[in-house]
Amino acid sequence: MSDREYIMRQLRGVRTVLVGLLAGLAVCALITLVSCSGRIVTREVPVVVKETSTEYKVQTQAVHDTLLMRDSVYHYVQGDTVRIERWHYLHGTTSVARVDTVLRVDTVPSVVTVTETKEVAKPPAWWQSFLKFAVGFAMGLIIIRAVGAKFKG
Repeated sequence: MSDREYIMRQLRGVRTVLVGLLAGLAVCALITLVSCSGRIVTREVPVVVKETSTEYKVQTQAVHDTLLMRDSVYHYVQGDTVRIERWHYLHGTTSVARVDTVLRVDTVPSVVTVTETKEVAKPPAWWQSFLKFAVGFAMGLIIIRAVGAKFKG
């Protein structure tokens, strides 16, 4: 056997393996294109939402009212002079105050509907199952043939 024949045999084996790989890739691409797809289900779900409202009220009242009154008369003698001094003092305050704060928190539950979307897988059709079986069988035959050709030659 010459070198040329030896190289040709090796190239045939490589060619067979490459054809098998390309066929396998084509089958995988075909399976991917016709594989099962999911179904999208949309439903409305009631959800309870709590709304909180807060109300503040501030009330200020004068609590203490003070009225201070003073009346004085002074007599004093300076030498031969008698002096009489009179004065009146009246002072009022209303600075003391009471502050009341009312805080009212009200929580009201309300029902809101929310749309929920979910993907559900559906079972494959009969022809998809058959196609998977046929492709697997064909791949097995191609691999067995490629391995057999490798050991045979």
